[in-house]
Amino acid sequence: MLIPAHKDERIILAHDIGFDRLAYKLKDCDNSNRPVSELTMREIMGLPLKDGTRPPLLVDVMRAAGEVGGGAGLVVEVKPGNSEIVEPLVYLMARERALAGRVKVV
Repeated sequence: MLIPAHKDERIILAHDIGFDRLAYKLKDCDNSNRPVSELTMREIMGLPLKDGTRPPLLVDVMRAAGEVGGGAGLVVEVKPGNSEIVEPLVYLMARERALAGRVKVV
């Protein structure tokens, strides 16, 4: 998974650098073509995704994995060149210690 930190320093899960494949394009404001790191949380949550959902925050996915039980875990892949995510990721893992044990970062 690519985990870009966006402009507000929350961690959004996204496979691509932007949402151009997943979001409808709007005439008046097309944020889907911009990199996630340049968007605010408001802009990201305002993207009209084709499947009707919103981009998930990593902390929400960590909590959901924790609810599954049975030792369910989560593998988080930080892509090369995404070094700006390291500090927010370390902070999140320290803050969410109970969930961090189920997360493997590669």
